This record gives sequence, structure tokens and C-alpha cells, in this order.
Amino acid sequence: MEMGISPRFRPEVIPEEEVSLLYSPRRLKTIEYLANRPCATASEISKETGFSPGSVRWHLSQMLDNLLLEECAPRRYAPPNMVPYEWTALFVALHSKTEAEILDNLIKKGSMKVRELRRGMSLSSANLSYHLKKLVDFGLIHRDEGYYTVDFNVLDIQEKAAEIVGSFVANLLLKARMQGVSMEMERSPHAFIITVKDRAEMNMKIYDVPFHEILG
Repeated sequence: MEMGISPRFRPEVIPEEEVSLLYSPRRLKTIEYLANRPCATASEISKETGFSPGSVRWHLSQMLDNLLLEECAPRRYAPPNMVPYEWTALFVALHSKTEAEILDNLIKKGSMKVRELRRGMSLSSANLSYHLKKLVDFGLIHRDEGYYTVDFNVLDIQEKAAEIVGSFVANLLLKARMQGVSMEMERSPHAFIITVKDRAEMNMKIYDVPFHEILG
């Protein structure tokens, strides 16, 4: 897949014929990030991981070509099968700090009016109205007699997402074993802790539910 990658980023990548895709700490960090916050763009991944944009695009292209990741929306990435079509708008919206905060408030507090939402958010009325309209257009919330309410069932998403994440972790461990990468998994109350022991040891923490701080 051609993603406009500058050749100067290529030398940092170990040739694939010499080593498994999963030996790269950058790829593992990218997989960990996308398992917890799916539907991110390359620039969002770069900002959160500290990796250069060109490096992120290169590693994404390698993982896409080898089916470790997929596009859940144009130029947005996630582990395979982690984002059902009906969740795409939700996970895209959750990458906006403002829209995530609005949804978090509505999930935790129920129906709210604009003045209640503005309280503590430090937003102008125009800015809040803009994000509320986006969420309405996405089909994630609706307005009725001045009150805004979420239009999805959080409990259903929690249950289904936990199954999807569990399956993803199992497949990741299987793929690692097939590629000769040593991974050990330990279960915590709300996450899978994966230790990668080959070459440089590192830990990955993958939560039961993507965007666990909001949906978990």
C-alpha cells in the first residue's frame, strides 16, 4: 500500500525477511494504542506515541499489508474486526476530546441540557453547538425538548467489545507464537497484560473495552 512515505524513514525498519513483524517495539506500541483507541489516524497515533509521522505511516503500511491492522474508516486504523460497522461513528467521535467529553457526560449523567453540558467544559455556546450538531449528525445523540441523550446502548457495547478484545488478544498471541515471538499474557481485573520477551522486553496493556475510560 502506498502511503507517501519518505525513503529516509526506511533504514530504521528491520527487513521483514530477517525478523517477525512483531519484533518491532514501535509496531507493538501502535497495536497496543489502536486496541485501546481504535479508529485513530496516523497523525493521532504519532501525537500519542511520540513516533514521527513518517515512521508511523511506514509501520502502518507494513501491518496493513500483513493483516495485523485494517482501515475502519478512510485513513483510520484498528485491529481486524475490532470495530463493527455500527460502531465506526462512535469510535471516530471519541478521538475528539470535546465530543468524547460530551458523550462521557451523557453516558454517566443521562439526558442533559446545553447549559448543564457547558458547566465545567470551558466552551463557548457556538463551539458546543458545533460539536453537538456533529454528534447528532453521526446518529450518536438526539435532542428532545432541549435535552440531549445518547442513542446507543453502552452495556451492549461493553459486552460485545469484551468478546472482541478477548478474541483479538488470543489471535495476537497465536500469531506471535507462529512467528517465533515469545509473548506471555496475564489477566488483570480490567485488562490483558502482555509481556513480550524477545529482543527487548516490553509490556502491552490492552483493556477489556476500547476507550475504557469512557465505555468501560
